[in-house]
Amino acid sequence: MALPSALFILTTFLQLFLLNRYFNVLLPSVVTATWQQTAVHYTLSGGILFFSSASFFSPVVTGGLSVLSSLLVSRLYVARLRTKWLYALLYLILGFIAESVSYALLIQFNDPSQASLLDPEVRLYILLASALIMLLFIKVIQLIHKETEYRISSLYYLCMATVHLGSLLILHVLCFHTEKNSLYIFYVLEILLINLLLVLLFDHVIKSFRLADEKQALSRQMLQQKIRYEQSSESFARIQGIVHDTKKQLVFFRTCLLEQRTNEALKHVNDILEHLGSSYLRIQTGHLVIDALVSQALNQAHDLGVDFDHHIRLHRPAAIDIDHVDLCTALGNLLDNAIEAVNRVPQTENRFIRLDLSSDRSSLRISVCNSKPFSKDTIIPRTSKTNPADHGYGLSNIRGIAEKYNGYFHVIVEPNDFQAFLMIPFSEKKPS
Repeated sequence: MALPSALFILTTFLQLFLLNRYFNVLLPSVVTATWQQTAVHYTLSGGILFFSSASFFSPVVTGGLSVLSSLLVSRLYVARLRTKWLYALLYLILGFIAESVSYALLIQFNDPSQASLLDPEVRLYILLASALIMLLFIKVIQLIHKETEYRISSLYYLCMATVHLGSLLILHVLCFHTEKNSLYIFYVLEILLINLLLVLLFDHVIKSFRLADEKQALSRQMLQQKIRYEQSSESFARIQGIVHDTKKQLVFFRTCLLEQRTNEALKHVNDILEHLGSSYLRIQTGHLVIDALVSQALNQAHDLGVDFDHHIRLHRPAAIDIDHVDLCTALGNLLDNAIEAVNRVPQTENRFIRLDLSSDRSSLRISVCNSKPFSKDTIIPRTSKTNPADHGYGLSNIRGIAEKYNGYFHVIVEPNDFQAFLMIPFSEKKPS
């Protein structure tokens, strides 16, 4: 039975699908081309792939056509040209490996004398089998690629690999151990369709997990904002109480002055100043976010009996080119983590927080060192939260902000203390 050219058209669409998944994993998903440009690029790439599949060129020519088709698809993505060339060559190498594995399987389970690459049936089998193997390669790349949007359990990838390998075995049986009747093409199409739908379903699962994770993280952030709002409200209430009490003190002070009792008035003023200094500690650097968060942490540490040593040196506070939301998240989490850790240290031990915050013309640097309960384990603990579900968002949010501004975040865990260092460079253009 002569194999129709329609099957080679099918393999062309399959290879275009592979190119799409491959570049979606490796390159940013931002596509700047219109749908007309996208259609033109995929049509040209598909024509090249069909011409290469249906013909029998040398490996050099076939490899060149593969790189050309990959570059056409990569033009739809935002990346440097050398990056696109690198990924196109990597795709070529993976494709050759997949075809070599397919051919090795062919001669392993069949008569090598009948496995001629000039045979259209053998050529079609290698194209279909290598496509399934390429799906495996792409999923492995997605698993290990550092910029994957969301990493799910390896069990999901194992299930995917099992289905692809099983499909590869079924495809081999269909091609060489079954009768080539009218149902043959239908069976092959069914296997390929199942695998393609599984890939799309897998991507949908990843997206669902990522959205659920973002929703949970947003809920945590809203809760943190609510807590900070309540703390700010409490601070304002304390200030109002101080103002209310101060009015009464002024009445007494005026009476002392009217009655010429200056010594008693002076003593009373000194007592009031001492009381105000201990009841509300205020940082004034000229930067609203830093003043508010450090002042709040200073008062919390004072209430807990924690030694809070702070050194703040800002060069032109108004010139700090960091979004207030990002700075609130980074500095707030650093201070919250420090206070939470120190609060778990027994009262009889050294309870301290050391804050060193400075800026110059180019960057903002925040260093926080705090005591913690003794532990010989000097790796970052999985969680110290009362609610384990809250674990991970503080440090991960700080690390995310450092990456957003091309900065640096480093953590050192010692048996008795915890150190965190954050550096955020300034730039003329804020990151989006």
